[in-house]
Amino acid sequence: RRRLFVSRGFLIRLLREKEVGVTELRAAAAAGDVRGLERLAAPGAGADDLIPGGLAVVFDAAVEIEGASGMVPVAANLAEEMLELAVGNASETAALLEELEGQPSVDTILQAPAVDAGAQPGDDGEDQNDAEDGDVAQVDEGDREPGD
Repeated sequence: RRRLFVSRGFLIRLLREKEVGVTELRAAAAAGDVRGLERLAAPGAGADDLIPGGLAVVFDAAVEIEGASGMVPVAANLAEEMLELAVGNASETAALLEELEGQPSVDTILQAPAVDAGAQPGDDGEDQNDAEDGDVAQVDEGDREPGD
């Protein structure tokens, strides 16, 4: 079976970046964030000669969270120089990230967006008197000079 067991942090990184270099993969294995890399090597070659192909990258919650159970597997492809995520689309990736990171706190959700110090209510950064291509500029009658 071609599986890598990874830490939560490593899987989050892979989901965000979509790929991780083999050198970084080996460094993560040395740091204990990736287990099973040796099973992806050619027989008798050690962990230096990895065989390209599909595999499952698995976060096992029981390893990091006491009393937790469950696994979060994602499909990936190992190329000669890269471990590449094989998740179908952005919504699947977002759902996996939410599963791993948890939902934002109520305070974060309710926090007002930062407002530019110079911005005024209703200011969208466009001058209302600027005409766009093909638009007719509207002029307020109160803004006309006498004789216009």
